[in-house]
Amino acid sequence: MTQTITVKTRITAKIAAATTVADAVRSVTANDTFAVDAIVLADGDGADEANRCYVDARDLAASGSVDYDLDAGTLEDSTGRALVFDAVKAVGIRNATEADADFVVSGNLFGSMVTIPISPGGLFLLVLPAAAGRTVSPGQDTITVTNQSAEVAVSIEVFVLGVALSDSGS
Repeated sequence: MTQTITVKTRITAKIAAATTVADAVRSVTANDTFAVDAIVLADGDGADEANRCYVDARDLAASGSVDYDLDAGTLEDSTGRALVFDAVKAVGIRNATEADADFVVSGNLFGSMVTIPISPGGLFLLVLPAAAGRTVSPGQDTITVTNQSAEVAVSIEVFVLGVALSDSGS
């Protein structure tokens, strides 16, 4: 039986700040906003398109780490199908921990080895909607999340949106 998989994506982000300067005579407020109203990605494998997504939420033990190998077929989408990403269009990683515990995100996914610290309540968002997105290099592109605390677990949320040119099926 032939199955159809369709992925439609809408990404929004906003940072707003109000700065007020006041003295005995007057008060002036400046509103500064950085906003992306919507990046819409249709289903497909070209520019402004994606066709697979991976979502994970877990508690990571003290000093623990987890690897997300983007092309090994070890990740599964929410329907249980194995994922082999050819390109990545968006990555979102959030520290949902209430305790004072940081984790770091590292990996070669970004073109060279990088390490990004994420504090409790913090998040990292990368969006690459262009046709190629970020090409996944076989055997090289893994996202690793490592708990920096030796005492408490951290709650992590990971979302990867991308393109799979072939159906790895399962």
